[in-house]
Amino acid sequence: MEIVLQAGQRQCKSHLQALKNHFNDALTRVRQALAAPVTPGKDESGPDLAELVSTLVAAASEKPGAVLQDLQVFLQPELTFGVKQEFRQAFCIDSVREGLVVAFILHVNSTTRAFCLPARQNAPPALLLILSKLCLEFESSIVQHLVRFVS
Repeated sequence: MEIVLQAGQRQCKSHLQALKNHFNDALTRVRQALAAPVTPGKDESGPDLAELVSTLVAAASEKPGAVLQDLQVFLQPELTFGVKQEFRQAFCIDSVREGLVVAFILHVNSTTRAFCLPARQNAPPALLLILSKLCLEFESSIVQHLVRFVS
């Protein structure tokens, strides 16, 4: 049982790092899109902010859902350890909910808050607007969806 728990914890840590990287990459793409010069003769209105918000929302909500689906292999009923209450407590609550989902939510929160620090006053207003919208989406639906998925 201990070996399976350790494997599950390692899998959760690996998935957490992949989620962080995926979100950070999406944020970098958004920042690059905002910093890209507008080409004369083309649509001079700049990047589509709604599309950039969608990019970040997808990175913060769709990828975690896929990761959680991947971890369900540990809970298959035909596996003897998957039905034991002590395993479910340690794996589902400690590793998946707290170690993966809550840790990812906290990462997104700290990443977005970092742009509001006085040292980062050079953050473009469009980026702050996009991050604000992401936070509103997190508050209204994403956090509830992710936590409900692991409850």
